[in-house]
Amino acid sequence: MNLSLLVYVIVGAFVAAAHDFFDHVGSIRGVASAVIAILTWPLVLLGVEIRIT
Repeated sequence: MNLSLLVYVIVGAFVAAAHDFFDHVGSIRGVASAVIAILTWPLVLLGVEIRIT
């Protein structure tokens, strides 16, 4: 695995946690929202709301 990809995912996890995306991981929708937030964390920092409802 590329080191920059690993760093990208780790930073994404911290950003997703800071924006409470891990609060609802008890459902498939919550897990999907968290995964999408981790992968698109620059958008989350810009204020884009990425929640699957």
